[in-house]
Amino acid sequence: MKNPYLLCALSIPLFFCSCIGRQYVASPHYVPLHKEKGEISCSIGQRDFQLGYSLTNHLLIFTSGKYREVAYDLEGLDMNREASQDRSYELGGGAGYFKSFHKILSFETLCGTAFGKLSYQYERGFVQDLHLFDMNTRKYNIYIQQNIGVTIKRYFEFAISAKLIKYELYNINCRNNVDFTTDSYVDVNTYFIGKQKASYTFFEPGFTFRVGFHNWKAQLQGVWVSKLSNNPIYYRDTNVFLSVNMNLDILKKSKEDKKSKANLLNKFQNSTFGIIQ
Repeated sequence: MKNPYLLCALSIPLFFCSCIGRQYVASPHYVPLHKEKGEISCSIGQRDFQLGYSLTNHLLIFTSGKYREVAYDLEGLDMNREASQDRSYELGGGAGYFKSFHKILSFETLCGTAFGKLSYQYERGFVQDLHLFDMNTRKYNIYIQQNIGVTIKRYFEFAISAKLIKYELYNINCRNNVDFTTDSYVDVNTYFIGKQKASYTFFEPGFTFRVGFHNWKAQLQGVWVSKLSNNPIYYRDTNVFLSVNMNLDILKKSKEDKKSKANLLNKFQNSTFGIIQ
């Protein structure tokens, strides 16, 4: 690659987002930074999307989706093997309130939910004595999120966000080949054996940075996850997302026409008032 700086930039998400199987991985935060009625905001990543619309000058709706599939396999010199993988998807949506000040400073409060499925596998040990754990479950979450953002000359946007999320696994189905009444090896996975559901609470602060053109921008987002509940789970605490952000004002022409008519009316009224005087 001719540009080494671009190579380094593309390597950042790989550095922070190691490909190890997890039972919870944060989704990108939805940060549209709406200014007024009639705006469509869309972000598309490698395996995720977010799409929203401002119904009025203060109310918005949105939908989102994510698909994840990763695998990790490590075999040591002593033939001691460790491997994990997860595959999941989710679809969701929600609504929110926003307020913009002079199209520069934006405040947004969002409420949303998402439903999906998770498949998680873990292996550890020697070939002749392999600990195997396999879990398939449904999942859902509900959350509230606060965004505060700044737009600079329509080409740069920066925002901080904070998300409080309730995450629940249900219809849990586990398969395990270790007898934990006699085996001394215990890990996080043992918590799920014999359970039908498990609940968690996470707090997720994040930042979003966009740069580009008026309607199209490259987006870099970082999200940190902190577990507030006591129940054990394998989760990723540092997440970096790259995506393309699109923002279109579908009512722009209508607004321009109304503004033009208003200006003509004001000129006519001023000229008429001058003639009368």
